[in-house]
Amino acid sequence: MTVISINRRRFLQVGAAGIAVAATGRRASAAGTLPKQIRFFGNPADYGQPFTTGILGIAHSGGFLAKEFEKDDVELTFTYPAGSGPAINEAIANGQVDFARYGGFPHITGKSRGLPTKLLASVGIGHSYLVVRNGLDVKTVADLKGLRAAIGRGTAPHLAFIRVLEQHGLKESDVELFDLEGGDEIGAIASGAVDIGWGGAGFLKLAEDGNAKLIYTSKGQVSPANNFGGFSVTEDFAAKYPETTQRVVNAYLKAAQFAAQPENFAAVLSLYEKAGENRAALERDLAGVALGEELTPVIDDYFLSQFQGGIDFAKENKLIRSDVDLKSWVDRSFIDKGIAELGLQKTWPNRKADGSVSA
Repeated sequence: MTVISINRRRFLQVGAAGIAVAATGRRASAAGTLPKQIRFFGNPADYGQPFTTGILGIAHSGGFLAKEFEKDDVELTFTYPAGSGPAINEAIANGQVDFARYGGFPHITGKSRGLPTKLLASVGIGHSYLVVRNGLDVKTVADLKGLRAAIGRGTAPHLAFIRVLEQHGLKESDVELFDLEGGDEIGAIASGAVDIGWGGAGFLKLAEDGNAKLIYTSKGQVSPANNFGGFSVTEDFAAKYPETTQRVVNAYLKAAQFAAQPENFAAVLSLYEKAGENRAALERDLAGVALGEELTPVIDDYFLSQFQGGIDFAKENKLIRSDVDLKSWVDRSFIDKGIAELGLQKTWPNRKADGSVSA
């Protein structure tokens, strides 16, 4: 009989919420030597919640990873620190992480500082909403000059926000940036403490409830302003446990395949609710969205172009001091093998560098 125990814990003194899933039962593993523990880190969906969203969130709360290792004497831990990408980079630097799912910008800044990671898969793309507080005579992004924005510095939304500004003739220095995170950003807009908010479904709900005004969204666009990110492994873990790394990637692919099936849309929303997301806001946010296209794990030309574009942007704007060699950073061997083993070659679109789908 399999027993699963779940415990909360704190990491990095940033209010991290963690889960330890310990599966009992032993067997001779055909996958080679197993580690005693596999440690996953990811972006939080809501402050203090023990689950998250996206493919890793589905793989965790949907039980895909637990099922993969249920017959092994290995502990799976999941931590979603309040500090998001920068906190995950700190945890990697401190040797606390094996696998991580987080945004492209902090991934890039971490790699530029020498973090020993390998990019294994995409997290897909994410759209965002730009809102302003009520009472402002603001109609477009170009009207934001001189206003105050609430956004976490060094995060994927930070980079996306800068690129939205540039698309509309502004630069980051044209606004005053306040470094806030998660629910604090939404509260700051609702209270009028800041003028601009940028993020996911929570900001859409804020506008629809009449507590802010929506002026822009990247939804439905193939845009540099779309959030992007990666699922990565530390070089040490992949070298020591290549078979286990493959099993993790396969479970990640199974979770993405589950999300890609239209009949599972409601089930995905239920899993997201476990991460603290509002069901009604999710339904409005994801209306008309094909999760098989948004939550794609594949490393295609669009994924590579998003990361390379992020690297180039960070260099041009002196956000990183050292170059990042994307070619040596990406390791496609695990995902390519997993897709072949699971017969998933036709599950997700193969996108060109500009985001259009290859024939």
